[in-house]
Amino acid sequence: MIYNFDSLSFQLLTIIRDKHFAGVYDVQKRQYAAISYKISGEAEFEIMNKKLTVKQNDIVFIPANMDYKVTYTENDSIIIHITDCNYDTPEIISFENKAEIEYLFFNLLNEWKKNHSVNQAKSRIYDIFFNLSEEKRRHNRMFEEISSYMEKNFSNPDLGIDDVCRHFFISRTNLQRIFLKCVGISPKQYLLKLKLEKSFRLLKDGEMSIKEIALSCGFADEKYFSRVFREKIGCPPSHFTV
Repeated sequence: MIYNFDSLSFQLLTIIRDKHFAGVYDVQKRQYAAISYKISGEAEFEIMNKKLTVKQNDIVFIPANMDYKVTYTENDSIIIHITDCNYDTPEIISFENKAEIEYLFFNLLNEWKKNHSVNQAKSRIYDIFFNLSEEKRRHNRMFEEISSYMEKNFSNPDLGIDDVCRHFFISRTNLQRIFLKCVGISPKQYLLKLKLEKSFRLLKDGEMSIKEIALSCGFADEKYFSRVFREKIGCPPSHFTV
């Protein structure tokens, strides 16, 4: 991500607020890159054989010297145009602290309109990146705490995602968002992954029966364990006990 690129450097050209009407636009290569905060509306970019779907409150980075196609709904954005940028990966940044980031973008725009101070504006842009980076670090810390709790308790067959949410005073939506951002799978999938990894190791050891393994890994019964194991691994647990 651009906000975690430690050696990031760029020159600021301008900061504008721009509205687009609904439609499809083919954009030719431009000598400047764009960091765009979506105040309202949606857009889908087709760039470098990838599709980037940008929603309200997202940030999109489009590097310089790239052709792209974009489909807009009617939308409103704050756009930072920069040049000599040493980061060249198109990407979307979604985040949770929407009110704070929105405030920083509007503050940046207003200060730019007042005095066009490049140094002050660049400082505020780095401040935005810092806030995004801090949010990621908070997610990582939270993920480490929750995943550690799951690793210690996954053998409890009564442990469910709602129990994890209550333990950490977090909503299912936020828990889902943290896991998807940190490991790319849902909390439920992560919990099942822990159970299957442990069961696989125990099966390879060959010292416990399938029923004993199922219960020790947090499965309600042997039958359910065997079905899930076959679905995920491609063969029944008995394959490893022969």
